[in-house]
Amino acid sequence: MGFGVGELAHGSESQLVRAVGGLVDPLGRIWVNALQAAVIPLVISFLITAVTSMGESRHTGRLVGLCLLTFIGLVSLAASYSVPVGYALASGYSLDTENLAALESTLPAAERTDATSGTVPPTFGEALGRLIPANLFRAAVEGEIPGLVLAALVFGLAITRLESRHREVLTRFFKGVAEATMVVVVWILWAMPLGVFGLAFSAAAQVGAEIAWAFGYWVVAASGLLLGFTLLLYPVSVLLGRVRLGAFARALAPAQLVAAGSRSSLAAMPALMEGAEEHLEHPDPIRGFVIPLSSTAFKLSGPLGSPLQLFLLAKLYGVSLDPATVVVFVLGIMLMSFATPGLPSGGFMLRLPWFVAAGIPAEGFLLLTTLDAIPDIFKTVTNVTGDMTVLAIVGRFSRVLPTKTSWVPRSKSGRE
Repeated sequence: MGFGVGELAHGSESQLVRAVGGLVDPLGRIWVNALQAAVIPLVISFLITAVTSMGESRHTGRLVGLCLLTFIGLVSLAASYSVPVGYALASGYSLDTENLAALESTLPAAERTDATSGTVPPTFGEALGRLIPANLFRAAVEGEIPGLVLAALVFGLAITRLESRHREVLTRFFKGVAEATMVVVVWILWAMPLGVFGLAFSAAAQVGAEIAWAFGYWVVAASGLLLGFTLLLYPVSVLLGRVRLGAFARALAPAQLVAAGSRSSLAAMPALMEGAEEHLEHPDPIRGFVIPLSSTAFKLSGPLGSPLQLFLLAKLYGVSLDPATVVVFVLGIMLMSFATPGLPSGGFMLRLPWFVAAGIPAEGFLLLTTLDAIPDIFKTVTNVTGDMTVLAIVGRFSRVLPTKTSWVPRSKSGRE
């Protein structure tokens, strides 16, 4: 609706239309500011909680380590696929200079790209040097997310080395911070229709129908990119997991249907368990441990769609990306694959600061996210396929089995 109303207002000389636009424009900005204010505590608390939770799982030692290595391998494969493919797809769309300037004019003055400023991109060494901020509070204020994430990881690892009484206190504290922050995020998301309307109206009023075509291109390109990697996971499972292609496809098909219908990898978990039991020859302890762990702690779709978003938004807003920025961005998104909460909209909130750190306006990222309904189907199918791929690989290479598992799979709704 925001795009449609904005298109009607595009080029209008009416004083009434301009007055309405002056009232609507701030709505999107207020909503974006509220989201960005909640991002830092959300990312830090979820990362620390994720690290301390891994420390609590050391009794499963070798199996957890094997799962983690498999996760890292698949995420690295996803990034290696998505960066060149995403760059090529983003290069297939262009926005003319006039519309580019109009789109940039919708941003606050402090966020507008100045191509003539003469700013020299940092070298890779300089980018690495910035990973350790001298002042964490200043880094939080300025949104220097890579340094904050590194500090959170180190602090989380330090917590796992404490005595149990101190470790439990700090773990409960950060879990409480994470849950409280998510409550705030849910409140902010209640205002999503109004905030997104303001963002879409502002963009369309300045650029016109061209902006709708640009975001439509994103939907098609992202869906195709995700589908391509999902198909790639089949030969990966056959080669590394030593499973039969037909058996793997039959085991996976019911869960993929549930994933496509519900857009929830957690809701598809029971179908994954049942399909693996019927068609794949993995022991119950392995299946009962790996699938729940993978479904709740591993989201393969993040490093797949995010590079395409980065390159497309950089082109739309005239943002110059240097190699160091892209590398830090990809590494950050890969890390978020292990910290995404099993809650609606949790994933995009954790990815937002990495886009902002790369110079992408938050408005552009949020507009693309609101058009995620169709790509989200492919994201969830990719996540579910990745879960079964993890089972195939871990099932082959595992030698030591846990004697029992205390986790009982239950269906749970929620995106991704």
